[in-house]
Amino acid sequence: MTVGPGTELKLLLKRMGLVSRGCKCEERAKTMDEWGPNGCLANMTTIVGWLEEAAKKRYLPFSKTVATILVKRAIRNARKKLEVLLQ
Repeated sequence: MTVGPGTELKLLLKRMGLVSRGCKCEERAKTMDEWGPNGCLANMTTIVGWLEEAAKKRYLPFSKTVATILVKRAIRNARKKLEVLLQ
């Protein structure tokens, strides 16, 4: 089982009906998981940029504010799961 902000972001996007197809999403999710919650906070601008790039490729509307909220929620969800695993 993979735990991390990238995995959590994928889950959030999937709930919104957005799944990865023919993009760098899997690779980027893995990178986010490797960075961990603190690394993702430090790289927030990069991650939001990735989401914007993916939205443009799919001709989807994009909001930096919404993307930032989603990434922060993914980080929070990952922290909660990681805390449980470390107990």
